[in-house]
Amino acid sequence: MPTRLDSYNSWVHNQFSGWDGKHYDFELLIKENLNDEKSYKHIETTYRIIYTEDIKSEINKILKTAKKSSRVEIGDVFVSTKFSAKNAFNATIKNTAYGIASFEDNSISLIAIE
Repeated sequence: MPTRLDSYNSWVHNQFSGWDGKHYDFELLIKENLNDEKSYKHIETTYRIIYTEDIKSEINKILKTAKKSSRVEIGDVFVSTKFSAKNAFNATIKNTAYGIASFEDNSISLIAIE
């Protein structure tokens, strides 16, 4: 019989491509916020599972220092995606997008693109 932990682990695993590691829904959010979404090229996605109060505090401290209003909770996944895309001046630049995937409501939110 599957447990909540099995469901959670499956949820985390299914968020990411087995081929190149990208987060499917997060990539769509990123593209929606670009000047030229067709120029988007994924470089690397990393993530951190928020499974302890210490990790939660660490990530939330970073978000607060960066003056971001979003906060993580236990069970969330903090996602970071490096990519390249064209800016408003048609120059291709590298950026990093940060987001939070929530298990509780099965959502992903974009915090920032820097």
